[in-house]
Formats: sequence, structure tokens, C-alpha cells
Amino acid sequence: MAIFHLDVNIIGRSTGRSAVGSMAYRRSAKMKSIAHAAYQKGAKMYEVGQEIIHDYTNKGGVVHSEILLPKKAPKEFLDSETLWNAVEKRERRKDSQLAREVVVALPREFNLEEQTVVLRQYILENFVDRGMIADFSIHDRGDGNPHAHVMLTMRDVSREGFGAKNFDWNKKSVLLEWRKNWAEINNSALKWLGFDVRIDHRSYKEQGIDREPMVHMGHKAWALEKKGVKTDRGNYNRAVQQRNAEREGVEIVPESSEDEGGEAPPERRKDPREGREAEKTRQVMERLVQQRENAAAARAAEDIADYDRVKKSEQVLGKMQDRQRIVEYLHELSGKRLVSEKGLYVLSCEGDGDERVFRPLAARTKEMRRHVEKITELQGEAVELQEFRQDLRLWDWAQKRDVDEKIRQANLKIENELEFFKNRFHVDFALAHVELRRNQAEIERMERRKRMRAAQAWDIMEKQAAAELEYHTQRLLAELRPDRRQIFDLLAEMRKPPESALERQLWAQVDRRLNTVTDENFRKIIKTLPHEQAQILIKERTRQQAKNKIDPPIKGRMERTQPDGHDR
Repeated sequence: MAIFHLDVNIIGRSTGRSAVGSMAYRRSAKMKSIAHAAYQKGAKMYEVGQEIIHDYTNKGGVVHSEILLPKKAPKEFLDSETLWNAVEKRERRKDSQLAREVVVALPREFNLEEQTVVLRQYILENFVDRGMIADFSIHDRGDGNPHAHVMLTMRDVSREGFGAKNFDWNKKSVLLEWRKNWAEINNSALKWLGFDVRIDHRSYKEQGIDREPMVHMGHKAWALEKKGVKTDRGNYNRAVQQRNAEREGVEIVPESSEDEGGEAPPERRKDPREGREAEKTRQVMERLVQQRENAAAARAAEDIADYDRVKKSEQVLGKMQDRQRIVEYLHELSGKRLVSEKGLYVLSCEGDGDERVFRPLAARTKEMRRHVEKITELQGEAVELQEFRQDLRLWDWAQKRDVDEKIRQANLKIENELEFFKNRFHVDFALAHVELRRNQAEIERMERRKRMRAAQAWDIMEKQAAAELEYHTQRLLAELRPDRRQIFDLLAEMRKPPESALERQLWAQVDRRLNTVTDENFRKIIKTLPHEQAQILIKERTRQQAKNKIDPPIKGRMERTQPDGHDR
């Protein structure tokens, strides 16, 4: 009978597994270091870069293999070896997660064709429509355990190949949705084909059933049990069966085999399709698929109709609001750029004013200090001569006359220097030290202001660079829009005309900086944008570069040159 089994796990390098080898096993094919893909397909596959061939062609039991692609995926990914080698190449970390594997038990009531139809429809609705590439294989050795392995890619895919990983697919709510949908599509098929049995994705507790769950046997324990070797898991499941039977008052009938979930498979009842032609069965399954498609289309049409009713009247206004927001944001950024330019201009003017005072004051202070030192030195020499004169003996008349002459000349020099000092600096020598202290304090104050202005200027320039980079980003993105002309016309209308010659000069400087995207800013911009937008901007910049070689840029046109490199 049909049972519910759906298991999801991650294939990653941290466990020593390979996407190529895993698929080779599941396809019974041959691969190299794509071990998981090779294992799943029971195939032989070659893994590029590791020089290892994974050969599982002798595995057997693989009755169907297929790859389903989203619309935007490259067609060459229909080859399993190409697909999983591309996955291995895209993942660079030694502990990368390579793929997601979903293992499901298939109803034994269905034949292979019906199992394939149901599985394909489930994969399309739950995985491929979300953007995943699905590589699936159906295993059936004829032992009553038909099941399927589905390997799913974990990154968004486009015409250029794999992009970023989509972490929305890792949410628990998505897994619960997958489990529920698998039960629903199988129950729908069982109903259409005339079977009374149903499967349920919920646990016994959620269903309100007082029954103890068994453990999953696994292929190793299953193989041993088939050979008559008792295993711990088999013994545990038999004990659970006994306890459930005692609880429900049912007698256990020994069976020679168990299914993959550990339950003994009951005797299969007569297939109601016996005697039915294969074509008729195919028509029934196609009708099932068509019914699900019609229901999904009806829900989608209803959702679109509701959306149109609400949004149609606001469509034009919404576009205008979006455009208006872009224009207002660009205008705000250009205004911030102008304000920062004015701030730098004010700081520059203050610095020039202080510089005009600072240099003369510093020169005056330096000269005054030099004259003070000179006068102090002359006064010291005069004092030394007088002390020497006092130490002479009374009868040293000739030597006394020479010293007196030197003292007179020293005093005359001091008087001349004092007179010059007063006339030069307009300060009495007695107050010279007070004046020097005052001047030094003023010099230190202006130096502090100079350092503060430098810090303020640095802060303004950092904000200026951030606003300029954001303006360039928004302008480049706006130029990709079909309504770019309206955007820039509105932006020109919002600007107030300059009121003075100074403001006109500052606006000219701001316009020149905002309308010129440097290579450095362009490299910063493309690193912050999604890959698709970055590629479009690079192509547009290359086109403008080629055009500017023929037509040199004129005033008002953004100068664009291809950057040295693009490193995402």
C-alpha cells in the first residue's frame, strides 16, 4: 500500500560528498568527483578538476531519469554531467553546500508511467517554478520499495549561469509546504485512479492517532533483513508493531519482507486497472494533471483580477510617485553636495582670514623676541663692566678710564636699542614680556582653530564623497529607465536659479563633479549592485566609451570610461 515518506537533506563538501558522484550513483552512470549525482543515477560521470571518475553503472534499479529546467536556465544544463560540474565549479569553499536532495516514496499502486507523471508534476509545481533545476531518478528493484531521488540546485540561475544562493528555500515553512503538496498530489491521483488508500504528511500526534511511530530502516538494514539477518532497527520496528497491535487489539501476521519505512507491506489487492488499456490510463493521468493546472490557473486569474481592481486606478499615479521620489532623492543629494561645498568655502574663507593675521603676528612676535634678547644681552654686558670697574684698585687710573669708556658705549647702545624698540613695536621695553605672552596666546588660539577647521573639512569631505557616490549610483540607475528624460527634466525644474555670482560658481563646481562618474566611483557602485544591474551598467559604460571616442563629450554629458576591471 501507499505510504508517506519525504526526506530532505543537504549534499555538501563538509561531509566529503560530491554532487557529480551522487548523481552518477542515482543514474547508474559514470562521473568524476560529482559523486552524488553519479550515485543517484547509477551512472558513470566525470568530475572536472578532481580527475576522478565515479562509476555506478552496475548499481541497477534505476528505471527513469530526467532533468527539469526553469525557463531562464541554460539548455546545456539538460546534461547531468555538465550541470553538476557547473555546480562544483561555482562553489569555491571547502565546506560548500552543493545541492539539496529530496527522497520520496512512490505509491506501489501506480505503474512507472503514473509514478513519473505524478512526480514530474510535483517537481514542476514545488521546485522548478521557484527557480531550481531538478535532476530526478526513480529507483525500483521490484522489491516493493519504489522511490525517487530529486537533486535540486541551491542558487538562482539565469542565462549566464548560477548566481547567488536563495536562502528563502531553506525556510521551515517551505519544507512543510513541500510535504503537504506531496501528499495532496498523490491523494488526488489515487482518487482519480479508483484507489481507496490515502497518505498523510502529518505525524500520528497531529492526526490524533494513538500509535507509536517506527524508525526508518535504511538501505543497509533493509538488505540485511531481506537476507534473513536481524538488525537493531528491524527488531525495534517489530517491537513497535507488537506494541501498536496490542494497543489496537490486532493480531500480528508475520511477513517475510518490510517496506522502506519499516512496516510490513500488506498483501496488495487486485489492481482495479487490470484489463484496462495503457492509453486509457494515460488519458486519466493527463486529466488529473489538467485538473490541477486548471485549478492553479483559476486561482492565478482570480488573484490577478483582484490586483487589477485595486491597482488599476492607481497605476499611473504610482508611476508618477515613483518617478517623483527618484527626482526628489536626486535633488536632495545634489542639495547636500552644494551645502557641503558651501561649508568648505566658508572654512576656506575663515582660514584665509586667520592666515592674513597669523603670518604678520608670528613674524612680529619673532622679531620682537629677537630684539628683547639683544637688549637683555647688552644690559648684561653693561652690568658685567660695572662690576669689573668696582673691583679695580684705586691707583689703576688708566684701566679705569678704559672701562668707563666701554660702559658709556654700552649704555649708549642700550639707549639706541630701547628707542628703536619703542618706535618699531610701539611698546615700552618694560612691557615687552607681557606683549609677547599675549601674542603667543593669540598664535596658539589660531593654530587650534586651524586644526579644528581641518577636522571639520575632513568630515565634510567624507560626507561629500558619500553623497556624491549615492548620487552617481541613483543617476546611473535612472539612466537605464525608459522615463529618464522626464526624470532629468523634473530635476532641472526643481533647482532654484543661483542668486549670486558665488552661488553660480559653486553650482558649476557641483555640477561638474556630479555629472562625472570617475572610474573609482564606478567600481564602488558596481560592487554594491546586484549582478544583473552591474552587468548592464558595465555594458552601457563600454558603449558610451566607444561613442565618446568618435564624439568627444560636451558640457553636461556624463563622461564615462571603462574601468580597469570588474571584481564582484
